[in-house]
Amino acid sequence: MAAILQLQPVGQGLLPGAVRTRKQSLPATASHVWSTERASPLKRIALFSQTNLTVPLCASFGCILSARRRKQPTARGAMESDLADLEAQLRLAVEAEDYKEAARLRDLLQMQSFDAETGVLSANNEFYAAFRAGSAERMSKIWLPSPRSCCVHPGRPPVNGYEDVAMSWERILTCGGLDIECTRPLVAMCGSVGRIVCYERVDGQITLLAVNLFEQTEDGWKMSFHQASPVVPTM
Repeated sequence: MAAILQLQPVGQGLLPGAVRTRKQSLPATASHVWSTERASPLKRIALFSQTNLTVPLCASFGCILSARRRKQPTARGAMESDLADLEAQLRLAVEAEDYKEAARLRDLLQMQSFDAETGVLSANNEFYAAFRAGSAERMSKIWLPSPRSCCVHPGRPPVNGYEDVAMSWERILTCGGLDIECTRPLVAMCGSVGRIVCYERVDGQITLLAVNLFEQTEDGWKMSFHQASPVVPTM
């Protein structure tokens, strides 16, 4: 039964169209306004980081999970504890051949997994909505306020830590949001961490591949990692 809760692409086909978004922008320092006003979307993202905001990258799914297990907020710990209890109860029900109770527990586990996926998709939708709207305030609220937050903009070194990540978005969105759309999102859950792999279309032309990680907190699902890079579309 434990395999049900591991990294499976259970979100494929879930809530079609739920992650299409609108514009967004963030207030910014004026240091690169002159160069970003006429820049293409990808160049604009690349130009933001002419400052030393980089720290060694620790961005893999497993690495973040390992760091999180050292100290977890109450909401995440409660969720993982509840799921573990349900799994244990399900095993006992199967061993006791109480299949009616086993079916009830199975359905409850699936419902909780669906609720988590819905929460992650909603947070992912808000990220792209904030990007399109160009709101620094909304973008800052999406990110996990933690030193382990990490963002890798296209063609740039990783930016680590909540403050520097927020500053990087502030610089990118200084001239307003971008016409960006998230398509074909695939969701994978592992306890209180959700991963979305999706495509990004910028100005209806540029195609990027993005990986977004979200962690459950007492304030809802927060983004802890984002990486976007160009990809050649399949024919």
